[in-house]
Amino acid sequence: MIFLLMSTVDGVVAPRGRKMGISELSLEHEIIESMKKIQAKHIVLDPLNSMMINARGAAEIRYFVHKLFETIRDLGCSALITYEGVFTVDSFYSEMFLSDGVIALTKDLLEFQTIKTVRIDKMRGIDFDYQPRRYLISNTGMVIFDKEPVLV
Repeated sequence: MIFLLMSTVDGVVAPRGRKMGISELSLEHEIIESMKKIQAKHIVLDPLNSMMINARGAAEIRYFVHKLFETIRDLGCSALITYEGVFTVDSFYSEMFLSDGVIALTKDLLEFQTIKTVRIDKMRGIDFDYQPRRYLISNTGMVIFDKEPVLV
């Protein structure tokens, strides 16, 4: 398996053709060229937020995200795309609809203690645990606690 890891902070995200009234995404071009070059079948984009920095509004963000999903699908690749920030169903409904899976990692405070929770909101085609679970990330990896209650 060959993976392509792209950090969108690396400067590959910039609108092209804006003066002509057309918003094209340089990231799309970079993905296509890089995937073909190394014959990758899987891509990791981290984070999606960087792609949105130059967008002129919500409509343009949605266009970019839909175009990105379409490009990855047309390449026949799988993708893991991260997003940093407050995630709500209302603000990302169409993106969630297009996704095969949505996993949310959240942090809350309870009595001055940080509670980290993982929740699978969607995983197309398989049964999964709908319950939020506490997690910990350490030097040895990620541990999900299936017995410890989430008290947030």
